[in-house]
Amino acid sequence: MRRPVISLVVAILLASTAPAQTETTELPDLHPVPLSGFAEAVSMDGNALVVGARLTSVSGVASAGQAYMYRKTGGTWKFDAELKLAVPELNDEFGTSVSLSGDLLVVGAPELSGANTGRAWVFRRTAGAWNVETELVPSTASLGSAAGTRVAVDGNTVLIYAENPLGLPTVTAFESLAGVWSETAILTSPVSGNDFGSAVSLRGDIAVIGAGDETVSGELGAGAVYIFRRTGLGWVQEFKLTEQGPTAAHHFGREVAFDGSRILVGVDQASVEGIAGAGRLYFYGQPGFGTWALDQELENPNAFGTLGFGAKVAIEGSLGLASYGPNEVGTLRFEGGKWFAEPTFRPAAMDAVGNFGLALALSSGDAAIGGSESGPLPQANSAYTFTLGGGKRNLTHLAIQI
Repeated sequence: MRRPVISLVVAILLASTAPAQTETTELPDLHPVPLSGFAEAVSMDGNALVVGARLTSVSGVASAGQAYMYRKTGGTWKFDAELKLAVPELNDEFGTSVSLSGDLLVVGAPELSGANTGRAWVFRRTAGAWNVETELVPSTASLGSAAGTRVAVDGNTVLIYAENPLGLPTVTAFESLAGVWSETAILTSPVSGNDFGSAVSLRGDIAVIGAGDETVSGELGAGAVYIFRRTGLGWVQEFKLTEQGPTAAHHFGREVAFDGSRILVGVDQASVEGIAGAGRLYFYGQPGFGTWALDQELENPNAFGTLGFGAKVAIEGSLGLASYGPNEVGTLRFEGGKWFAEPTFRPAAMDAVGNFGLALALSSGDAAIGGSESGPLPQANSAYTFTLGGGKRNLTHLAIQI
């Protein structure tokens, strides 16, 4: 397979109270690869971006999966590296999940055939090159666990979700000391059947883990979010969040973002003004050590027009992203002590049935968004980047070429 070629789509999106106006210019020779899973998972840190492509065939092996690295140089995102396993296996789906922290990258491979045990791979960037450092398999992983479906990394700590169909789902912590990785903790919830690990986020000594199917106050599938803190005694559960007025099938906790100080929970199934599935966001802060409290609820500002607000979310400082559907994406801004949702946008070149907002990432004022179009090749996915700031956004289109 040839290396991916970056194709550029530059879109000027005006940030105002009026609907966004878009002008798009597309450079030639764009030939997206269908059914690759490209951009269903993205992660950013500083000037680095990783895009997963879990369904890509490698050396003729179907759905072995790959990941693509991009680096921002001189204000432009450029291809940096193509990552794949030395021995690709059928339906490994390497690239299902990705997480980036400095020079460390973790890529999940849930291994959706064979034993379906799953695992994650750690890569380290040294002297400008990305190399495999180790393979991590949680001790809880077993037949059907699909470990690596979700991963998170921060510093020298990695979290890996394992479904564990024979018992409680788990999130396993690994830590590196002088390049040697070891399993240090197994995080679980006391409740079975709650989809613990439906979202996993990590910053410093705090892990935020969603349990989107948990029953709360008798409401089936209302959902919850568990917060763990690493102490001298190991990882301990610090707090548990639930929706204000838990509601059945809202699945609070299926989509969570955490930037180290604020937790953002997207609930795309929430009703707004009687509109089912309009969606709502919840922002949480830490008023004191060990305690978390709701700072603000933000309802879908266009409930009568676009549903699914909060299907995907990202947050960093006073900036955020939220997808609608996924069909469109809107930026979030914190100003004057309050969060606001700005008008939604999508590339003008994307066809009407294409999805925009399959995955979101945000770092250092840059954003990455996964999207897909229907034709001429079905399910041809792309990744877009833009910089938040000023009165307009320049949207860069990253795609793989065959």
